[in-house]
Amino acid sequence: AIVMEKPMALSLAEAREVSTLASEAGVQLIVSHQHKYGAHWRHVKELIDRGELGEIRTIHLTSKGWMAQYATHLIDYGLWLAGSPDILWATGHASGWNLLEPSHPSPNYFWGQLALANDVRLLIECGPSAPDQPGYRQPKTFSLDFWMNAGATVVGTKGEANVVVGRGWSAVTSQSGVIGSNDVAFDGVNDTVGLYKELANTLLAGSDTHSCRAVVALRGYEALVAICRSTVNRQTVPLPLSDSSEAIGQLQAILNPAN
Repeated sequence: AIVMEKPMALSLAEAREVSTLASEAGVQLIVSHQHKYGAHWRHVKELIDRGELGEIRTIHLTSKGWMAQYATHLIDYGLWLAGSPDILWATGHASGWNLLEPSHPSPNYFWGQLALANDVRLLIECGPSAPDQPGYRQPKTFSLDFWMNAGATVVGTKGEANVVVGRGWSAVTSQSGVIGSNDVAFDGVNDTVGLYKELANTLLAGSDTHSCRAVVALRGYEALVAICRSTVNRQTVPLPLSDSSEAIGQLQAILNPAN
């Protein structure tokens, strides 16, 4: 097995090639989207799965961390919370160029919407201009609070739930009223241990069902590329994508004032 960091590649063509090569070689390829092993994310997922939030309408995912740092995390967790339906189409917007130079080049602000086959909409916002999560107020850039200022708000017909990477979870439902806990937060060690425990179990069972397997991560990466294409072309982009043409680099090019 191979466990790799996110994003899984620098282009959709690379991501598809890596996924195909691993599959043909019989190697489990795992992308480290480990946040969903945290207890606070699991609590919200359980509320959704047992129907306590009713019919899910929207999942709003945000991060102060920018697109290349956080977007595939957010898309992965949004699809997981929504029950992993097909993605029908994507649309997006981006602005700003100050963050194009670091190791994870990104627009200052990135917004995307994904329409899912089960009528759920995922809304994704990344970058310093994204909204603060509850308990945070414009933390200093690059501080620990800056990176922990991320999460998801799930809105259903019978309730609403919020999970914050660095500050626990909360919910209001017609069944349970106000519930939640600030005692759980992202744990870089234990949450990653959960990922490796699942990998050990799938290897021992000879199965390819890991929650972070390449085919799952590839869907999220493809969705990110579709949002970037929408931003560049100013059109709604249907999924799955029929080709692997570049989009993230084109987005960087149109945002850079030097071009």
